[in-house]
Amino acid sequence: RRLRFVTHGDKCNRKKHAAADAWKSDAWRGPVILHFGVPKPLRFPRNSHKRFAWMFTFLAAIACFCASRLCWQCVKEIHIKDRLTSMEMQTLFHLGGACGRFHPVGGGCFVASMIMLVSAMVQIFLFYVTNEKFQCGEAVKNALHQVYQKKMRCRQLWGCVRTRKSTILDYDIYEQAGIDQPKIWCHVWVKKEQKITGMQEQPTEKTKTLPENNAQDGDKDREMTKKGKQTVHEVETVQDCDVKEHYSMGNDDLDDEREIWEKSTCPTQVQLRRPPREDKLQHWIRGLLRDEYDPPALCIVTPMQDFEDLSKKQGFDRLKKRLEGKGRPMKCQVVPRQFVASGHIWLNLGRKDLWLKLAGLLPAFAFLLVLCEVLYFMRLKKSGIKTCDNIHNADCVFFDNTQGHPLVFRTALGFKIALQGGALALASCFCLRVSYRAKGDSPVAGGCCGKYVEAAWFHVIMLCKMFFLWPCKFLCRFCLPTDFDVEDELVSLRDPLFFHEGFHDFGSCWCAQSATVVMASAVACMPAALQALSMALRT
Repeated sequence: RRLRFVTHGDKCNRKKHAAADAWKSDAWRGPVILHFGVPKPLRFPRNSHKRFAWMFTFLAAIACFCASRLCWQCVKEIHIKDRLTSMEMQTLFHLGGACGRFHPVGGGCFVASMIMLVSAMVQIFLFYVTNEKFQCGEAVKNALHQVYQKKMRCRQLWGCVRTRKSTILDYDIYEQAGIDQPKIWCHVWVKKEQKITGMQEQPTEKTKTLPENNAQDGDKDREMTKKGKQTVHEVETVQDCDVKEHYSMGNDDLDDEREIWEKSTCPTQVQLRRPPREDKLQHWIRGLLRDEYDPPALCIVTPMQDFEDLSKKQGFDRLKKRLEGKGRPMKCQVVPRQFVASGHIWLNLGRKDLWLKLAGLLPAFAFLLVLCEVLYFMRLKKSGIKTCDNIHNADCVFFDNTQGHPLVFRTALGFKIALQGGALALASCFCLRVSYRAKGDSPVAGGCCGKYVEAAWFHVIMLCKMFFLWPCKFLCRFCLPTDFDVEDELVSLRDPLFFHEGFHDFGSCWCAQSATVVMASAVACMPAALQALSMALRT
C-alpha cells in the first residue's frame, strides 16, 4: 500500500492534503491521520457494454433460481357444482389462495440459473487473465489491439501460477514513488547468426623456384599459404526494436524481419522503462505477438549485445558504462511476462475467442431453456395442477382437479420472474456480443442502436442455422445424390442476387446474410419436403 493523502487538525479546522503536497507544509497540527490505499486499485472495464453484461448475467442467474423455487400458479376462482358433499366443499374452500406449480416446471429455470452462474464465472475469468490490474502493460496492450485486432481476439490465453513473491513489474508504481526502475533478470529477443572462429589466415610466403624446375615452371614466383582450422557456431545476438531502419520498412517486411527473433537461452539483467508514444510503440510491437507466449507487455532496456562469451561476469552497470564510453545507446525491447526469470509456472488456457464464444453461448442456451419451459407452462397451465403434490403453500389432504376443474388458477410470481430471467439472459447475450466488437477494453465506437440491432439479428441468424440449416444439411447427406453440394447451389443462387454494385462486402451485409440463410434452409429442406409430400400422396 502507498500513502494517498494526509488529514490533520481538529474537527473545526481539519485540512486534507495530497501525499505529494503534505510534506511541503510547515507544520501539521494534530491529530494527524495518514490515509493509505492500494497502489493500483481494481477498476471495472471502461467498456460499459461489458459492465451491463455482468450485471444482466448475475441478475438473470438470481431471477432464474428464484423462479425455480417460487409458485407459478395461484387459485383464482372456485367453481361450486352440484352433487358436492360438505366435506368436498370444505376442502375446496380451504384451498382458496393456494399456490404451487406442476412437475417439471421449475427444473429448466434451475438449470438456466446454473448455466448463467457458469457464464458469470467465465466472464470473471476472462477479466482476470486480460485486465491490466493483474497482468500489467496497459499501454502496450492497447497498441496491440490497434495493430492486431483480430489476432488479439484469437490469441492464446496464459495463466500464471505464482510459486513465490515476485518483483512488481509495473513501471508506473516506481515513477509515482520517485525511485529508479528495478533491474531484473529476464530473457530477451535474439537472432541466431553464424560466426566463424579459429586461426587467422597466415601471410603468404614467396619463394623462388629451383633451377631444375625452370624449364617446367619458368621463372615465376610460387605463393604458399598456410591456414589454420576454423569452426562455425551460432551466436545469439540481442536485437533492438528502436532501430532507424525499421521505421522505414513496411508492416509486412517488418513482420517478416522479426519473425526469426527467438527467446534467448540464458537470461540477462535488464531494466524496466516507460513505453514510448503510441505511434512509436506500434512499430516496436510489430512481429512480436506469438502464440507460444503471452502478448508482449514489458518495455525493457539492456546493454547486452550478444551471448558469445559467458565465461566472464557481465553486470548491467558494467556493460552500460562500456556502451556509454563508446557512445552507443542501450537496446530497447518489448517482451512477454514469460521472459522474466522467476519461479513461475505458466499454463496455456486455450484460445481467447473460444472462451468469448462460450461466455456468449451459455446465456443464449439459458434463454432457450427458459423459453421452452414458459411455452410448456402456457400450454398446460389450465390443467397443470391436479393433485396435492403440486400445492406448495397450503395443507392439502385430498384434491383432484382432473374432472370438472373446480379450481381455476392464475399465473403467479414465479412465472413473471421466469420471464424476467429469460429477458435478462437475452440482454446479456446482446451486451456480450456488442462488447466483443470493441478494441480491447476501450468503449465501443459507433452508435449503440445499430450495434444492438446487429447483435439481435446475429442471434436470429444463428437460431435459423441451428434449427433449420444444419439439421437439413445433415439430412441431405442421406437423401441427395453424392455429387450434390448444398454450398455450391447456394453460391450459384447468391452471386447474381447480391454480388453487384452496392454489395461490395457480402459478409457485412445483413440482408445478404439473412437471405442466404433463408435460401440455404429452402434448398436444404426442399428434397425432404418433396419426399414427404410424395409419401403422403401415395398413402
